[in-house]
Amino acid sequence: MAADNLAISIGALPLVAIGGLTAEQLEDVLKHGEDSGAVVTNITLNPDPEARTREGIKRTAKWR
Repeated sequence: MAADNLAISIGALPLVAIGGLTAEQLEDVLKHGEDSGAVVTNITLNPDPEARTREGIKRTAKWR
């Protein structure tokens, strides 16, 4: 099922994308209707986790 259809079918429940996401993928995740995306591994395994966190915040600013 496409994310757009899934968002409609679950109604008011939050839709969270998880599993191997990167900061670059967050924009597409949010464009397709998910409420948020988990990027834990992408941050924690990065040589500069603070910079990676800032990148994710920057990329998702228009959805906050």
